Parts: sequence; C-alpha cells; structure tokens
Amino acid sequence: MQIRTGMRSSWLAAAAAVLVTGLLALLPSGCGSGGGVTNPTPSPIPGGATPTPTPLRTAAFKVRIDWGARSRVVGLSSALSARITLEKGDASGNDISWVVNRPAGTAAVLQSYDSPRPARVGQSILTIRFYTAGDASGEEIGRAEASASVLADGSLTVTISTYTGVQSIALLPGQSVAVGETKDLMFSAKNFNGQDVAITNELRGGAFFTVVADPQNLEAVNGGSQVRGLHPIQATVTVRVDTATSAPVVVDVTSATSVSVAPITGDIGSEFPLPLTATVLGAPTAESDVVWSIQGGPSALNGQLVSVAPNTVTYVAPKLTGVESRTINVIATSKYNSTKTFTVPVKVSATTLVEVTPPTTNLSWEQSISLSAVVKNLSSRIPATGDPRRDVKWEIVKDGTNPVGTLVVDSADANRITYTAPKREATITIQAISNYDSTKIGTCTVTVLSTVGVTITPSPAPTLQWEDTLNLTAAVSNTPNQGVTWSVVSPAGFGSTIASTGASTARFTAPKVNGTYVVRATSVYDTRKFTDLSITVSTTIGVGVTAPSPLPDPQKVSINRTQSFGVGLTGLPTGRDGTVSWTITGPNGEPNTGNIYGRITSTGATTATYTAPGTPPAPSGLLRVIATSNYDTSATRTINVQVVAGSLGIGIN
Repeated sequence: MQIRTGMRSSWLAAAAAVLVTGLLALLPSGCGSGGGVTNPTPSPIPGGATPTPTPLRTAAFKVRIDWGARSRVVGLSSALSARITLEKGDASGNDISWVVNRPAGTAAVLQSYDSPRPARVGQSILTIRFYTAGDASGEEIGRAEASASVLADGSLTVTISTYTGVQSIALLPGQSVAVGETKDLMFSAKNFNGQDVAITNELRGGAFFTVVADPQNLEAVNGGSQVRGLHPIQATVTVRVDTATSAPVVVDVTSATSVSVAPITGDIGSEFPLPLTATVLGAPTAESDVVWSIQGGPSALNGQLVSVAPNTVTYVAPKLTGVESRTINVIATSKYNSTKTFTVPVKVSATTLVEVTPPTTNLSWEQSISLSAVVKNLSSRIPATGDPRRDVKWEIVKDGTNPVGTLVVDSADANRITYTAPKREATITIQAISNYDSTKIGTCTVTVLSTVGVTITPSPAPTLQWEDTLNLTAAVSNTPNQGVTWSVVSPAGFGSTIASTGASTARFTAPKVNGTYVVRATSVYDTRKFTDLSITVSTTIGVGVTAPSPLPDPQKVSINRTQSFGVGLTGLPTGRDGTVSWTITGPNGEPNTGNIYGRITSTGATTATYTAPGTPPAPSGLLRVIATSNYDTSATRTINVQVVAGSLGIGIN
C-alpha cells in the first residue's frame, strides 16, 4: 500500500501528513454482497473453448474522515471541504467522485461519508483532495492517495484522519510591535519529522500568545491570538499551537518617539558651562522628559552636569590645560523610550590666555614701570573677582648671574607689579604665569638701555677774555642722579681752569692764553654718557705810544738829558692791570749793563722819564726803550732812541 501526500504550490512547502488508518479497503456497507450486482466467474472450458465470463460484482462503501481540530496550521486541519475520488471505480470504469464538507465548528470530529454509487470489487486508487473553503472551493491544501481494494464482504470502512502533528514551535527573534499596534507575531512550527508546517491566518484561536514578562509593555488580545503594544521597550512572549509551546522570546515594543537637543553641538573652553534643552516628541505628556548623562560618566576628565531638570541641563566642561582638546558626548535619553537618544558632541579646548600690558617696553637703567596682567577666556563660573584662578605668578627670566632687576607685587592686586630695570644694558623677559593653567604665560619684553643724557648751560658758550669766568650747569636726564664730573679735554694741560662748584655746576676760568677750550660734563651715574662745550678765549692787548707825539724814529736825546715817554694800552679787559714796565736794551737787545744806555724811571702807570747817559753808547748811540704790558707781557712797544753829544737844536715851526 502506498500513501502519497502533496500540497498546492501556493501554500508553504511542507504539509502535515495525511494518515490513512485501518485496512485501507473500501468495504461494502453491509454483509455479503450488500445488494450489489453479481457477475459469476467463468469456468475454464477444456480443449480451448471460450470460457464463460465471471459475473462483475459491486458494493456500496463508506469513507470516514477524522477532521482534526481546526488551527492556523496551513494543512488539513484547516480544511473546510474535500473531494473523494475512486478512480475507475464504478462498473463502467468511470471515476466515482463526490464532494464532502466538514461539519460546522472547530472541534475535532469523525464523520462518515457514503459513496454516491456502488463501486466494483477489486483494486482502485482512492484520492482525497482537501480545500480551504466549502464545496471543494478555495485553495487545495492537501491530498491523500492510496491503492485500495474493494472487497465483496467484510465490515471495515476507510478512515482518513486529518491532523497537523505540530511537535515544536518557536517565535522568530527580532520582532517588534509599535505602541498601539495590534499584530500577529511570526513563528515557525515543525512536525514530528522536523519539517516546517505552514500556518494560515484565516482562523484565529489556534495560536495563543502569552506575555510572560513585562506585561505593562505588551498585552495579548483577541483571545490571545494577537498582541498589542502598550509601552516601550520590550516584553517576553511565548506562543502555543495545539499542544506545543515555544520558548520565551523578547519582543521589542517600539514607538515614534524622537529626542532632539539644542544646541546640537558645542565648542567651549575649559570649565565653560553649556546650557542644553531637550525636546521629546511622540511620548505621553507625563513621560516627555529625558535622562541626562555623559558618555563615560561625569568625572574630572569628562565634566559635570549641573542644574539638572527634566528637559534642561547645564554641562560644565572639565579643566583642560596646555594645548589639550577633547570631544565629550552629552546624551539625552527619553524616559518613555530609552532606546531613543540624542547625542550632543561637545568640543572642549584649553582656551586660557594671559595678556600683559604693556607687552614690550624700553627702560633706562634702574627705571621703573607698572605692569598688569589679565587672565582671559576663563569660565564664567569662576568668580570675576577674589578667585586666585584669575591671578598670575610673576617671574623674571634669569640671565646667568647678571642682574635682571626687581619686581614688587601690588599688595592689593596680585596681577599688578612695579618692575625696576637693572643698571646694565640687557633684554629682560618678565613672565605672568596663570595660576589656573601654568602652561599659559603672558610676557613683557623689556629692553634696558641707558638713556642718560647730559646737557650744559649755557650753550653755546660766549667768547671769553682772559681770566673771565663762566658758570656752567649740567642737566642729566633719565636718571635721578644729576651728578657730573667736569674736565677740560682740549687742549691738554688746562684742567685747572675749571672747578666744580656743586653736583652739577662748575666755574670755568679763562686762561691767559687765547684758544678754544673743550669742557666736558660726564654723568656720574653712567660714565659713558657726557657732553662737551666749546669755549673760545680771545684777548689781544695793544701798546701804543702816546707821548711824544708825533714820535720820531729814532727819538734823539742829548747826553745827560731827559725825555718823557707815555703809552696807551688797547684791548685790555675791564678791571685788569693797565700798567706797563719800562726797560732799556741795546739796539739789538743788548742788556743795559751799567746803565750804559741810560736810565728810565716810571712816573705813572703808563709814563716814564728817560735819562740819557753822559756818553753816547757806542757805536752809534742807538738804544731801545721798551714799554711792556704788565697784564700781557707779550704786549710791548719799542721806542728807538739815539743819544747824541751836545745840544739839540730847537726848531720852531
């Protein structure tokens, strides 16, 4: 006996088996011939004579169908009708075929169906096709075929059992149900051979869903044949078909919830605050707030959340120093649906800046200046005043063992100092180091140059006469030390002509030598700095004869006679010695030894009487009477005199 089962291609590939129970024989409905037509079997005729035909026998028969309980399995248990066909089964060799309907209801039922006419006794093929709708309409969902024998006697009938035979069932993973949505969950069923059993949606009630965990999020409805989403995020569900129950499977409960945050990103400095506001859509009003978090958790590295409210928060960046920069994620998670989040990437950078005013300056030796520093780009959460994080520490960069000056911090303001330069030429760097971030340093570069300047008053100097005095005053700039030293640097040897009269004053006395004298005033504070003053000294003394006038050349004087002489001085400074000295020499400068050239006696400041010798001096009686200025001995006047013997004639004009 061979049983063949099959399904139409429009259904899932694997179908439940159709079991044929009993002897699989089509039996007459009663005992004996059951009223069928009898055809005697012909007996053989010896000698090759034509045999007598055996009479054809027929019998009425029943087919019993064991309709299994209806379920959602795409198989015979969901069939509503069947077509029974006994191929070539009647006396004429035609098919006996009729349609039967399943009794009403979903419960299992055993139903007998009488053939519409008798079948011939013998072997035939019995085929039963099952359909999804009544009267053999709809889809064909199963077929049973068997080689059946129609017996002339006996009491058994053919019974076809239709049941699914689901042995195991499993909910498919990864399924989801939206809040408010009612739906069937997908599952797979297998028969006793491990083959897939197709499931139909036409009938409900054959598959039962049970929410075994988180029933507040998901509920079974419609008698357990469907589920409906109540609240995110998930629930655990089992399914039962027939007697098979699945293992629990997590089903996601989704929603149209969305979370947004403003601003969507941030770029802030170290310890800066960033206010954030979240908006949740697609959630009940009572559950439209969020939970704020920092990826990695709040810490000194990630920052903090303050002023936390249901939909607002202030993120405070961590402290970063140097050139450090970091991106930190702040996350807003919907309380209603924790799978809905919004991430705000916040770039945090070390932005501290120290500025010193002035950034550069030029100072003279030991000159002082006030410097101030300000620490910028600090978080507004740091108090504007009174917080040491806004202060600096001042330092002077060393230059070996050379002096670099001094600084004094203002007792009332740590960010202000007074700096005093050293007494040397140098370039000095002063640093203001942030207390908040010691890698951030503001600087002031100080160029120290001696700017001492020396001037002399009066300048230019007036021209002086001999022994005139000139009071000089020096002024020294860019230093409180006004002291100078005085000297005459040109010509050499006249240092005594100047004398200091104070720290910055002196008196120059003109020598009795004409010339230009260079007087120098040198700063005591910086001996490299000086100034020179040129003083011109110019005096010319002249000696002229005033008597006799006119003066003959030579002036003749008789022996033993006298002659009065008078001279006048020119160019003599006021108040100077206006006298002259008288001397006698020979005509060539010979000394007047023994008064051989006569005698001369001063009779006044500029007058004298000459007395001739008793004998004219040899060889010609000539001599010289010289008048010399006592103030300037280089100023002289020579009177040529000739001593003659006898009396001189007196001429009357």
